[in-house]
Amino acid sequence: MPIALEATAKPLASEQRTSPVGPPARASSKLVRDFAVLLGAALTIGLTAALGMMVAVLLIS
Repeated sequence: MPIALEATAKPLASEQRTSPVGPPARASSKLVRDFAVLLGAALTIGLTAALGMMVAVLLIS
């Protein structure tokens, strides 16, 4: 009986993992990647601007 229960439990668990969780997990990881790329770009631009302003202030003064 435990072998039969394992055999019936594994396909059910794999079906539950693949069908409802598969596409939303891919979509959310895509959104997380896009958000991370945008956040990294914004931080890079912000830090570059701040560094440039600091250099400009040092050169002017």
